[in-house]
Parts: sequence; C-alpha cells; structure tokens
Amino acid sequence: MTPAPRHRRGRPWPGTRPAVMWGMVLLLTWLPSPVFSVPGPEPPPAPVRVLLLFSYHQSLVWEEEIYHAVKEGLQDAPYPVDLHVEHMDTKRTPYDPSYEAQLSDLFRHKFSRRPPDLVIACDNNAFEFMRTRHKVLFPKTPVVFCGVNFFHDEQIEALPLFTGVAEAFDAPRTLDIALAIHPDATHVYVLNDHLPTGLAWTRTIREQLRPYEERLAITYLPDLTMENLEKRLATLPDTAILLMGVYFRDAANRYFTEQESMERISRASSVPVYGLLDLYLGHGLLGGNLINGGSQGQQAVVLAKKVLSGTPPFAIPVVKSGANRNLFDHRQLERFGISEHLLPRESTLVHRPFSFYATYKTLVWLVGAYTLLISTGICLLLVHLSGRRKVARTLEQSRTLLEQKVHERTAQFKRAKEEAEAANRAKSTFLAHMSHELRTPLNAIIGFSGLIKQEKNLPGRHVESLEIILKNGEHLLDLINDVLEFTKIESGDISVVSAPFHLQNGLASILQVVAHRAKEKEIEFHCTWQEGLPEVIVGDRLRLRQVLMNLLGNALKFTKTGYIHLYVSHRPCPGDKDLTDLFFYVEDTGQGIPSEDLADIFAPFAQGRRMPHNKPGSGLGLTICRQLARLMAGDITVTSTPGKGSLFRLSLRTRKVAPPCAPSRQRSADGKEMPTETRRILVVDDNAANRLFLKRLLASAGFEVICAVDGQEAVDRFQDIRPHLIFMDLRMPVMDGIEATKLIKATPEGAVTPVIALTACTFGMDRQKALEAGCDDFLGKPFKKAALFDLMETYLSPPKTDCPDDH
Repeated sequence: MTPAPRHRRGRPWPGTRPAVMWGMVLLLTWLPSPVFSVPGPEPPPAPVRVLLLFSYHQSLVWEEEIYHAVKEGLQDAPYPVDLHVEHMDTKRTPYDPSYEAQLSDLFRHKFSRRPPDLVIACDNNAFEFMRTRHKVLFPKTPVVFCGVNFFHDEQIEALPLFTGVAEAFDAPRTLDIALAIHPDATHVYVLNDHLPTGLAWTRTIREQLRPYEERLAITYLPDLTMENLEKRLATLPDTAILLMGVYFRDAANRYFTEQESMERISRASSVPVYGLLDLYLGHGLLGGNLINGGSQGQQAVVLAKKVLSGTPPFAIPVVKSGANRNLFDHRQLERFGISEHLLPRESTLVHRPFSFYATYKTLVWLVGAYTLLISTGICLLLVHLSGRRKVARTLEQSRTLLEQKVHERTAQFKRAKEEAEAANRAKSTFLAHMSHELRTPLNAIIGFSGLIKQEKNLPGRHVESLEIILKNGEHLLDLINDVLEFTKIESGDISVVSAPFHLQNGLASILQVVAHRAKEKEIEFHCTWQEGLPEVIVGDRLRLRQVLMNLLGNALKFTKTGYIHLYVSHRPCPGDKDLTDLFFYVEDTGQGIPSEDLADIFAPFAQGRRMPHNKPGSGLGLTICRQLARLMAGDITVTSTPGKGSLFRLSLRTRKVAPPCAPSRQRSADGKEMPTETRRILVVDDNAANRLFLKRLLASAGFEVICAVDGQEAVDRFQDIRPHLIFMDLRMPVMDGIEATKLIKATPEGAVTPVIALTACTFGMDRQKALEAGCDDFLGKPFKKAALFDLMETYLSPPKTDCPDDH
C-alpha cells in the first residue's frame, strides 16, 4: 500500500486557491454597494433671495445710486445672492389705499411660492408699505430700510424684524458752508415743493434754521408755477443764497424730473443754489452737505449682511447719521467764481476737468523718479570712470570739512539756545516782578480814588479830577494787562484753568457793567440766549469774562448810535453728550470794519489801520482774545459791513456738569430764620496802603475786617479769630501766601474757609500755584469793586443746603 505524499510547510493544499477566489467574488457580490461607491459633488447651496423694494421709478437717479450700491455690496457676500428689484412708482402714481391694496395683491401673488429671505425697503413709501403689510406678506422675513425721512424709534417699536438707515439732512451744516463762502450774505431763500414730503422738509428746515433768524432774513418761497418761480428767482438780491430741498411738482400740478426742475431753477437764479440732496448735483446745484443715495445703500448693505449672518434685527441700532457727504459741482464753482480752497476738507467735486497729472499722479512721480535715478546713475558712473581717485580724495576733504563745520555749528546752536533760554527766563522773572511792582501802587491809586469819589459834599472840580485819575488809571491798567498778556503769549506761558462755574451768573456780572456803560452812552444794549443753556459748565470763568468784556468793550468803543446785542447759543457735541459747544455773538451798529482790515484785525498792534478813530488802546486786545479762545478749544471770527456794524462770533467747547444744591439760610427749632452774624474778613497783605484800602472798602459794606502783614501772622490770626473769608496776597516777607494757604487749609477749620488769592502777581504760573496750594479763587490787583463783591457773595453763602436726602 503506497503512503500518501507529504507536503512542505506553508504551502496551500492543492485546489484551495480557486476556492478562495470564488469566495471573495461571492462576498463582494453580497456586500451592499454603497460601501464601495465613490462620493459625487455636493449640490450648490440655494441662493439667498433679497427683495430690493423702491418707492419710486427706475429712471430716478436716487434709485439708481442705491441700486448700484446694494448690488456691489452683495457681490462679495460668502453666499450666492438672488437680487430681485421692484418699483412702487409712487412719485408718478397717486399713493392711496386702493393702489396700496393692489400692490399688496401683486406682491402676494409674486412671492407666494417662495418669499424673500430679506427685504430692503428704500424711502418712506416703501418703508410705510412694509410696516402696514409686513404681517400679511412676509411675516417671518426681516426688513432693512434706508432713505427714510423724519424717522423716529416709535415707528418700529412693535416690529422686531425691522432695522435700517434713517435719512437726516443737515440744513445748518449746508448753510454754514455757504456763509463761509459768502460771508456778506444777508438773505436766505428756501425752496421746496408743496407735496407732503416737501412740506415736511420745509417744517424741519424752519426748525433747524431758527438760530440764524437774528442774523439772516430767511424767506420760504410759496407754491408757484414754474414760470412764476423763474421770474421770482431772477429778482433775488446779490447778497442772497438759495437753499433747495426737494422739488418735483409745481402749483399747476406738473411733474418735473430732478434734472428738469434743477436746470430751470439754476438758469433762472442769479445767485448760487445750495442743497440738501445729491439728486440735483450736476444739473445746476452748486453743492452742500448732501444726502447721498450711494451712502444710504452702502450702509443698508452692511446691516443686511449682519441680519443674514444671524444677528436679529432688533439687536442692530438704526443708523441715524454719517450718510451725508460734502459734494460740489466744479462747473457751478467756475460760474460764480468760487475757489476750491474755500470748500471744506474732504469735499468731492463732480465735473472736474480732466487733468493727466491729477489722474496719473503716482505714475508720473514714479516715472520721473525712475528717470532721475537712471540719469544720476549714468552720470555717477561716468564721473567714477573718469577720475575715481580724484573724486575719492575730494570727497574725503569735503567730509572732513563738513564734519568740522557741523561740529562748529552745533556748538554755536547750543550756545545760542542756552543764551535764549536764559534771556527768556530773565525776561519772565523781570516781567513777573515788574507786574507786581506796577500793580501794587496802581491798586492803591485806583482804590483810594474810588473811595474818595464816594465822599459826600465833595467839590465838583475834585470830582472831575478824580474821574480823570480813575479813567487814566484804568487805561494804564489795561495797557499793562495787554502788554503782559501778549508777552506771555510770545513766551508760551499763557494758560487756562478749568473749574465748574454758573454760566448765567458769570454772564450777569458782565451784563451789569456793560449795561451801565451803554446807558451812559445812550446806546441800547440787550442780551438773549437760547433755551436750554447749561447752568453749570467746566471752564475758565476769568478768561471767558476777559474775552467777552474785550469784545463788548470794543463794541461800545466804536458804536455811537443804535444798539449792541449779545446772543448766546449752544449745541451738543457729536459723540459725547456731556460736551457742549457754546457760541457768543456780539453784534453792534457801529462804524464797521473795512474789508481790507478784516484780514489782519487779529494781528498784534493792528487796531484797524484804516478805521477813523481816536480811541486809546494797545492794539493787542483781539490778538489776546483769539489766543485765549483757542486755548479754550474754540475760536473768534468776525464779519462786518462798513457803516452798518460788525458781528463777532466766539465759540468754545466745554463740559456741562450738574448744578450744585441751592444754599438756604439756617433756621431755629421753631422754623424762623436765625440772625446772620457779622462776617469776619481776614486781609493779608504786606503793603500798608493796600491793607488800608481793603479795610475801608469792606468796613463800609458792614464787614468786620482784621489785617495781617505776612503769612506767618495770617496763620496765627486765623487760629484766634476764625474768619469767614480770607483775602491772601502771594508775595510777602517772612512767609509768602502760598505756604500760609497750605498751612491754613491743612486744618479742619481752614479746609472749609474760602481763601481768595488777591495779588498783583497775575502770571499764569502764579495763578496755578495759588489754586494748587488750596486757594478757592483768584483775583488780580487792581480790581473792580463789583468783581470783589461778586466773589464774596459766592463764597459767603450759608453752608447748609436744601438738597433732598439721598437715603
């Protein structure tokens, strides 16, 4: 019997390979096919459907600007957008309930299968249509509006799916631009049609221009036919400005496109036409701060992208500013001979003539620089090849000589700088000492002259002599003040010190002085201010008083008959509700300023070179006032007509604060007012004449006066008498006023005792040191009695207040 053959280890048994192959085939056949299928491309995402709903018709420029801005803004979205456009045509078709219902039925039919994912409603009619029909047509679709006039938040309080961009024109901004270009303008004519939108524009413009009614004659043109309007415009005075809002229909109910109406109005008007809407730019409108359709559309796209990205509309604030631009027509500027330099910064011009240099400025400079570089390289290469050694030797000699000269000049400049700084310090020290030495005797002269003048039964010739002494003393004081202030301006030492003060009380003291002087000259003087003027502001009360007194004093000086008017207005500062811009207008009917003097009226020692006057003065007042105004974040401007008068405008930016609690008198247990004790005043001054003058002046007003000759005696006397108020001189022997004030204020009683620095040292550094040492206020010598008693009335009020309990 033959044994079965043996196989080697690791080799399969005969016949097993075909079986394995067939098994794998059966397994592949049995397994589900998706396991081995190749994935195909994903289907593209469905486009986002956006409905762009316009109130008017397609050919309107405003609609086209918004359309292009929306279309371009949606092109860079990270998802495809299907932009669907509809026009309501409500400017050419009467928009009544019947037409609104028909539009609603049409849109319901169009979008019944697939409503839009977002609606962009343009202008008021589309906005109102969506407000009333939103729940019926697109109850779940968010709405972004733009170009909506007279918007207020209550319109969408119950509509959480609404947000957008409000259209707000700024008539004062356009008028300010026009007045800056035409400072001699006296009349403003306002033109709107008498459709509902035009009437609403007229009402808003009337409210916005109310602060200008004191300065300008503002006329609102009636509803006229186009022909009668052209006749009226042809008769406007040369000093007029035409301010145009919207105009589409005339009194004969004829419709005009923006191009037709603007071209006819511009041709008929002999004065420039400024506007508020960019529809009319390029057809005869000169320009202004214009509402721009493109800007409205761009901001609407920004909000639309936020909504489509998942932000709920109610969480996106409505944009109410920032969509207006300064736009002007170059052809109209040439027509009226207006320079581009008079336009505000960041202004845009249309119809500017083509300039190769302006268009390809960068390319021109690059080509020029490249050409210059190549030419220079070739020249240097030629010079180098012709005489490299000679050039190197010459360069070495030049380098050595240049280093020597630089070293010498540096040493000279260093010595000159040190000498100039030393001279400046010496000048400041000299002026500070001279100011003190001049003001101290002048204080005694003016003060005692005023006291003697009040004596009864004084002979008439003595009264006349005292008047001359007082008038010349005050004139000398004004000259000293002006020269010292101008010197501080030149040296950069002038400054302002801000502190809270009551604005109307500060004005009252000024008005009292000016009213008295105006009454003496038989000139009418009155002051008005805008409603809502801040009560308490943070600023430099003394500097503001100095500037206003100078402007009103100039008005009194150059006005013989007529009136002087001070008007105060305010405007909140954009971006910060606590900041306020104050405006003070000083108008007079004086002799005016010649136009050739206006350019340098604020220059030092100008004093109106061509003005016929013999009034004394240093010619530095307006120079100092403008510098102080700019230090207070403001400025001073002037317009004037010779023979008719001048208008000075002072502006400054300040911060308003809450007014302090009103003081009340102390009462006894039964509710009756307690008698007020005699107020004790401590006068500290090393000059005997000044002490005697203050003692007599204050004693005559019923105060108990105690004197001290230096700071050390003042500290000792304070502990003994506990005065109600201290007048502190600054420069004294033994101990100066700064050190004495610090010691007094360091005690509990001194911390609540008012200390007023009364000194002839009026430099800014002295004032700053006094306030830092603890002085509550600062008054320079010589002083007016009214200013002294105003400060005393402010700081001698009873400490108890009528404020309500905070608990």
